[in-house]
Amino acid sequence: MITTGELRRRAEAWASEVLPGPRWRVELTDERARRHKSWRPAYRVRFRAWELAGAARVPLGAGGQPGQVTFPTGDLDAPGFEPLPDDAPARALVLEAALVAARRSIPDDALAVRLAVWRRTRGGREVVVAVERARPDGELALDLDPETGERLGLLALPLLRGSRRSAAIGRMTALARARAGAAAARGGALCAGAPRRAADRAPVARALPGGGQTLVVTSCTRSGLLVGWSGFGGRACGRARGAGVGARDRAAAALRLTVELRLGERARLSPPVPGARAGRRVWLAVVHAPDGRLFRAVLDGGRVELVRRDPSALGRSA
Repeated sequence: MITTGELRRRAEAWASEVLPGPRWRVELTDERARRHKSWRPAYRVRFRAWELAGAARVPLGAGGQPGQVTFPTGDLDAPGFEPLPDDAPARALVLEAALVAARRSIPDDALAVRLAVWRRTRGGREVVVAVERARPDGELALDLDPETGERLGLLALPLLRGSRRSAAIGRMTALARARAGAAAARGGALCAGAPRRAADRAPVARALPGGGQTLVVTSCTRSGLLVGWSGFGGRACGRARGAGVGARDRAAAALRLTVELRLGERARLSPPVPGARAGRRVWLAVVHAPDGRLFRAVLDGGRVELVRRDPSALGRSA
């Protein structure tokens, strides 16, 4: 069974595929258990994304004073660089000089330093400063199966710089591009980037990539770029349709994910058993929190509820 930590690592690896560095920097902001559109339990994780605005090269003169700044420069991936120490001479002056140069090229947005590296040169040292916009450029949402780690869908909403400089494409062109990219999207190769306004994106195509599963693709109606997809079909596991081993394992995975996200990975979960609530079949489990609290966990229709219980109520029915 995949742990929550492993799910998180898989989500971070997937995010780096969708929005690769050094152009993009992503930061995990939220993770939760949810019910996917296909009624399958899902691990939903959200990332904020920042697009690299550019890199500035700052030569250091005598005493570490910054020289003539070059912006932009492509030296960020050059060999021989090491992180700029916090106690480097005139560090604050160097970073400010890089930001001043960047603001001349990007005057309308607040900028921030992403990272700074330096290396020795024949004349002394030089610093390369990566600059990004202070505000996030958008967010990335990923859904994974909590039992298997399977990728269930994503939605990438960072604004690509310059994406509004061209005219919007027609609907038929958008459909054609979405269909062409559907198979690649299922494998994770996605062209991310959509305008911020929801009206500029829409599900415009459905594809059958194989395995009896329907893929709903979301495309930017201005550029035709794929910005998301969601898989439907396959096994559903939100309702207790029986006490088979497969159904029990899927219920255990959904319950465990919610318990670990809310109570921590040290919480202990009993094997789930089928039960009933208001005429519906549900999955029930007992949860022991790390701090000694006792909960009853209920998986009902793909949603998990944790109900605080007294130890004396452990044997009562749901």
